[in-house]
Amino acid sequence: MEAILFLSGFEGSIADGWSIAGIHPFPRTFFPMHDATLCLLVRKETEEILLGLKKRGFGSGKYNGFGGKKSPQETVEEAAVRELYEESGISVSKESLQNVAELTFYFSLKPEWNQVVHVYLIHDWRGQPQESEEMKPQWFKFSDIPYARMWPDDSYWMPLVLGGKKVTATDEIRPCGSVVERVLGKSIRKGRGREFNDAHWRS
Repeated sequence: MEAILFLSGFEGSIADGWSIAGIHPFPRTFFPMHDATLCLLVRKETEEILLGLKKRGFGSGKYNGFGGKKSPQETVEEAAVRELYEESGISVSKESLQNVAELTFYFSLKPEWNQVVHVYLIHDWRGQPQESEEMKPQWFKFSDIPYARMWPDDSYWMPLVLGGKKVTATDEIRPCGSVVERVLGKSIRKGRGREFNDAHWRS
């Protein structure tokens, strides 16, 4: 798996052992971690991806793939299959899951939210997407993916996996309203922060 690192902090970017713009890493070994899943259905021949508009709860109003937290009695793959069916009515086998990314999120102010998101591409499934209580599915051309209505980090890792890359990424987030968007605005799109992050995301 090709390791591509994505790191963000409140005023700069953080890697273990680094201090950027006066930011110091937290003792992450003391933070609990949870496994979560994210499934992306792809029509390769027409370059389309199925996303869902989150209708309620955390991330409502944003487009995302389909997934959620793993329960203790499940494997990660079993959780992916279950969450996809519950949110979209689509059935897949575990063998259809192509693991393309592992995204680790550290929530500095809410460590109980810390999670590793296992991302899967899926090219073979059964059924038609159906709206659920939580998600409203919609197909998008790769060229029309609505990144402006998605989580800010999606625009960095998603084009890579759709282009055939495998990604390992780490993101540190301080969750105060839309801090993530402000972090990306400062850390990635301006000045030194952009150069630092672009170097780590170069494929």
